[in-house]
This record gives sequence, structure tokens and C-alpha cells, in this order.
Amino acid sequence: MSIFYVSVDGTGVPMTPEELEGRTGKQEDGSAKTREVKLGCVFTQQTTDEKGHPLRDFDSTTYLCGFDCAQDFGPLIRAEALRRGMALAGTVVLLGDGAHWIWEIARTCFDFAVQIVDFFMPVNT
Repeated sequence: MSIFYVSVDGTGVPMTPEELEGRTGKQEDGSAKTREVKLGCVFTQQTTDEKGHPLRDFDSTTYLCGFDCAQDFGPLIRAEALRRGMALAGTVVLLGDGAHWIWEIARTCFDFAVQIVDFFMPVNT
């Protein structure tokens, strides 16, 4: 395969108060309404369309998700990528937004990959 992609993101999942006990959050009082679930997918690309835009290989995507911390999720998505044949790829691309934890996974698990920020919105400080 020519290009192997790894995409990582996270999103907040609403939880019951019992599931949030002891967790800090973004509310004014420091409480949480959600927990972050980490999401990852791996897929391949070998062709482009008539304009040269990459075309994801049909039926090539597998997904991974969990409430793991980033330190634990990184090795899980790396293991999935290896299982799917990342070692045979000509190029590996890591896609992610501007979240620090994603680029820590890039540094520790995919330091050889071409790293692409798919969307970045700075947080007001």
C-alpha cells in the first residue's frame, strides 16, 4: 500500500452524575458534565481522483475508541495500525486537530509519520 493514515480525535460524552464523581471539568465550579472519549481510525489510500485528490481505499477503515487516557490510547491506536499493515506502507500520515495530547501520541507512537493538523482553534487565554 502506498499511504497509510492514522486519524485521532476526542470528544465529550455526556455522563450521569455518578459517572462523573471525582472528575474535574470545564464548568464554572470546576465540575464536569462529560468525559472525553478518544477516537481513532486507520485507513489506506492508493489512488487519487481526476483532480489528484486522495481517495480512501474502499472498505479500508477500522475504528478504535475508549475512555483511556492519552498515554494509554496512543499504544492502542499504534497496535491497530501495526495490525493493519502500517509497517508495509510507503508513507504514514497522522491526522489530528491542535490538541496537545494528540501531538504527544504523534511524538511517542508515530514520530516517523507525516503529521498534518486537520483543524486548529486556539483557546483564549
